Amino acid sequence: MQIQSVEIQNFKSIKNVAKQLNGNNVFLVAPNGMGKTSFIDACFGAMPEQPLRDGAKSGNVKINIGDYIVEFKFSARSHKPKMNIFDANGNAQTKPATLFKELFGVTDFNIDTFINKPVSKQIDFIKEITGIDWSDVDARFKELYD
Repeated sequence: MQIQSVEIQNFKSIKNVAKQLNGNNVFLVAPNGMGKTSFIDACFGAMPEQPLRDGAKSGNVKINIGDYIVEFKFSARSHKPKMNIFDANGNAQTKPATLFKELFGVTDFNIDTFINKPVSKQIDFIKEITGIDWSDVDARFKELYD
């Protein structure tokens, strides 16, 4: 699965961003407080309890992954974001949360929580989401280092 485009309006610290990614790698470089983590959270669909940017009345995040468009809508009135997933023909999927987990795997990634975990837990988490056992790499690194 590759992200084709992302549209973000009034999400956390982001007022309005629309980016065509076309499945490419993205490097986020900016000073602290400029919305890098907010952008990553939006791309992962990591919705906090109240994702609305301060002072805004409503917002949304749309993630186009080619075969599907994942959309989160939120407002000042609703404390929980509403998720919908549409197929390429615009048809709403009946079980969006189940499909989202199938498409994205990890649905509760929070960069701040990840960074505050012990390194061993970070490694376990990376193994889980990538499906790669890094112990061989660690052993080879230790051998070369020694």
